[in-house]
Amino acid sequence: MTEESNVADYLLFRLNNSFKKISLYPKILNISSPTDDIHSLLTTLALRHNYTLGSELSIEKTLHTNSHLNHGGLLMADDEWTTSRPVEATNDNGEKLDLERAARWFIRKFRDGEFGSMTLDDCSEEALKTYFERGPEALYGSSVGAPGGKARK
Repeated sequence: MTEESNVADYLLFRLNNSFKKISLYPKILNISSPTDDIHSLLTTLALRHNYTLGSELSIEKTLHTNSHLNHGGLLMADDEWTTSRPVEATNDNGEKLDLERAARWFIRKFRDGEFGSMTLDDCSEEALKTYFERGPEALYGSSVGAPGGKARK
């Protein structure tokens, strides 16, 4: 399993690497221009929709203090913490923003087709040729990119 904000980040990456979608999604989300900063986008969406965490819903109160998740990250094999949330965002009243709820809203927009028809499969000419010549198993280890887009590591 992965955090919804990570899924939203990947979907944003895919939108940014689609020549047709990169000019479409800012209008749909009512933002000034495309962005590759998922934290900024989720903060904007959470503020716009007033997605806040109530004091009882705070993740610190929900999880045990020794849990790896209470740091907002994952414990890696080398015992170093990594996190997808650089800063805890708040609104003007000091209430914590629910960025995961904003991520769910963004994912739902994607699933509902509001950004248009789009596949997460690698449909590049090279990938299609590989698929038809060697079968779907040949693509299992492939990395997804987009024509003219940046590769995701």
